[in-house]
Amino acid sequence: MDFVFETEPFAIREWLMPSDLRDSFEAGTEKRLTNLTRLNVFVGANNVGKSRLLRAMFSETSSALGLRDKLSQDVRDVADALRDAFPTNVVIEQKSWQVFPCHWEGNRPNETPAGHVPGELREELNKTATGDSRRTHLADIQEALNRQQNRYGEVRGHANIRQQISPPPFVRVYIPSLRGLRASKNHPDFYVSRTVKDYFSSAGGINTWEGPEKIQDGSALNILTGCEMYSIVRSHLLGPRELRERITAFQRFVGDTFYDGQEFTLIPKEDSDVLDVKIGREAELPVHKLGDGIQHLLIMTLPLFIHRDKPLLLFIEEPELYLHPGYQRILIDTILKEQDRSLQVFVATHSHQFLDITIDSEQCSVYKFTKTVKGQGHELTAKFKVELTSNADFSVLQELGVRNSSVLLSNCTIWVEGITDRLYLRHYLDIYQQTRREQAKSIAEFREDLHYSFVEYGGGCVTHWSFLDEDGIQVERLCSKLFLVADSDEGKEERHEQLEKALGDRFYKLACREIENLLKPDAITKVIRDYEKDESLKLRTFKEEDYASELLGHFIQNHVLPDDGKFISKRVRKKTNQPYAAESGTLKNKPDFCTKALAHIKTREDISDEAWELCEKLYEFISKSNK
Repeated sequence: MDFVFETEPFAIREWLMPSDLRDSFEAGTEKRLTNLTRLNVFVGANNVGKSRLLRAMFSETSSALGLRDKLSQDVRDVADALRDAFPTNVVIEQKSWQVFPCHWEGNRPNETPAGHVPGELREELNKTATGDSRRTHLADIQEALNRQQNRYGEVRGHANIRQQISPPPFVRVYIPSLRGLRASKNHPDFYVSRTVKDYFSSAGGINTWEGPEKIQDGSALNILTGCEMYSIVRSHLLGPRELRERITAFQRFVGDTFYDGQEFTLIPKEDSDVLDVKIGREAELPVHKLGDGIQHLLIMTLPLFIHRDKPLLLFIEEPELYLHPGYQRILIDTILKEQDRSLQVFVATHSHQFLDITIDSEQCSVYKFTKTVKGQGHELTAKFKVELTSNADFSVLQELGVRNSSVLLSNCTIWVEGITDRLYLRHYLDIYQQTRREQAKSIAEFREDLHYSFVEYGGGCVTHWSFLDEDGIQVERLCSKLFLVADSDEGKEERHEQLEKALGDRFYKLACREIENLLKPDAITKVIRDYEKDESLKLRTFKEEDYASELLGHFIQNHVLPDDGKFISKRVRKKTNQPYAAESGTLKNKPDFCTKALAHIKTREDISDEAWELCEKLYEFISKSNK
């Protein structure tokens, strides 16, 4: 395994996959994760490799991190010696990083610096220093160069840098989804033993909690499930002042964050293996009597306090388990507020709320996982792909009203112009699938935000995307396969032709003017009677073809409302004094009209033929995208 990292503060920036994973994973052409930040979120459908990669990052023990840290310090030593020799920094700016490179390519440094002070630097030094001063500076530079040279020799002496058994300068903690505070006297470490057996049976250095000294060892792989909470708290409280202060800080955090500043105390009683807690002036109670969400937060935030003096890598499976969205926000904020320390967190999640909270922060990186299966018969091979989704892409999604979590967690997307398009098509698809299931029990049922998601692209905003412009945002990298539905607006014929050419059978242009024109006459008349609160109201008769290309608001006012003087003169609803038509002629308050219409659309007979045809195309697209 190979890392690229920064040391001040310590942070992993890139991670190169080890050889045993490269055949299964595709993380770009270089098989590496880039742009790792403070909080790194792995998202995707079930069984696409998120947890597998998370555990591989946690359990790899052969790392070059320690050696690279030393190399970076060697380079800084050379630079410091040069700055002392040349206070004006002229030579530093022009020559030092060319003469003393420290770049990496693959597993080896790409160049070894000279082991002596170059003649050009000697000449520069002669101009600025004399006698003892010059000799001192030359000796310092020579010493720094020798250290760097020796370190490079140490690296180049190994066939592969991953063979270095150099303990990384950080503590690693893994929190599995199998966690909780309900330890048993007979099997206090069941969660840990099960986790080790299932995931890390071949890994060395697994720590199942043997005291504060052991867990501080950076070479150990620490698994924290919550069953160890009693032992951890007890050992810290009975330890030296530094360890007691960590538990004090943790208790203060819990009291301030979850209990309005009340004192929160963890009590490891001598005759028990379960922690008791005391909140303010309330009576003591066992910790597992707290809400499940609080219990999980205690487990996930404890490492931030007991390892606060060391660089920490924290790996969490499904952090959203049992957590209210508000508590998910608290967990994220707690991680991101740790600005003055070396901390990086990696999570695998399916949570919409968790994802939507993280994507607006520059301190978060989101990686989307997908899987393809290739081969024939019973010899199929799964290939996993990991892609970094940038914050720049997300900002555009937010402007367009796209629900970010949905497009990342589902396998395909249906792009529609606005909110009512989404509401109508969602309802039509539900009825379509229900009808098909009644006809054939074995038909697959697809669910929104799992198998497919809607994206509202805002009409003209579609030009931001790569459908029509090579420089546009690469939408399929971000949102998987897509199907785009467009209104039949006048003046957009050229754009529609381009979209059809780019998307083929994944583009559908309504034959009618807009989605509301797909409503059947019966639904429209029932909505009008709902507005007028008069089920017996007599309206003029009309057919679907009468309004297919018309602005529906104007059509209702001019051709549906009865010609009794009251409607025609004011063009308003009698009960609400609101017109049916907006100034543009389309329906006024489309979402409200939609809600009323959907209440009357319950079976296939209530859906127009074109709407049903569109549902058939959408279902076929969703089915193909989820095979």
